[in-house]
Amino acid sequence: MKISLLAKVAFIFNLCFLLLILTKYFHFLPDGNFKNALAIPGYVLSFVVNAVVNVWVLLLLLFKKQNLLPRWLLLINGLFFILQIYLLLK
Repeated sequence: MKISLLAKVAFIFNLCFLLLILTKYFHFLPDGNFKNALAIPGYVLSFVVNAVVNVWVLLLLLFKKQNLLPRWLLLINGLFFILQIYLLLK
């Protein structure tokens, strides 16, 4: 699998994660199937895929390989990963 595709999938899962975090404080999504459908990609898959993407990017940087990902995508995925680690350890 290409890193560019995996990084985009991680971004989509991170958006699901953000929606679920925001629904804890602001109830703009009704309870039900839609919110439950966001739980797996938002809480579980976002952390796993984001960890894989960030480790992969760090390995690319470590071995000085060419990274073709946009900087904004790297930055956003990195910030989400830091937030997920913080919430996991909290």
